[in-house]
Amino acid sequence: MNANDLTHHLIAELQRVAAANCETRCVLDAMSPHITDAVLSATVDQMSAIAAEEASIAEWLLDGQGQAPEGCAARPVEPVANAGWSATEQLDPQLRDIEIGTVATQLQSYHLAAWLGVAAFLRVLELQDEADVVDQLTTALRSLERELETLRPSLAQLAPNLNDSTEWYRPSNRRHYGNFATTTLRL
Repeated sequence: MNANDLTHHLIAELQRVAAANCETRCVLDAMSPHITDAVLSATVDQMSAIAAEEASIAEWLLDGQGQAPEGCAARPVEPVANAGWSATEQLDPQLRDIEIGTVATQLQSYHLAAWLGVAAFLRVLELQDEADVVDQLTTALRSLERELETLRPSLAQLAPNLNDSTEWYRPSNRRHYGNFATTTLRL
């Protein structure tokens, strides 16, 4: 594959990333006022800031190739964005936060994967300075990933844990008496 083909693929990927970024920023702006959890709200605000930075980097990279962002559909992000729009209509605030956290995680995963692909194209085309800028963006996306992944389990606790010992895991009687079925292997 020659450099012209790689450049063509890079431009196509940047167009997809720019369209996905536009869709992501719209759904993040729509979900943000509906969040009740303070930590999730701060995380989505951080994600919005990273998305704004993504948009400027995508425009900068496209401009370097003599292109402008096109208004193409963001097919990879569209189903996730639709789930985000639906999450804003959820009446239960805890379930709404869980759904918004899930949508944010999926959006972040897509953007991280897309930008890692762009960085790979840039490295192969020996555009090292541009790839370094994209690497800084992927580092921010990875830190956002850690934040979202540690936040989601706490959002999933719909009932407060009152340390009630009756709700703890108790092994069944089978553990004491052994399994009901035995294997054919005997020692």
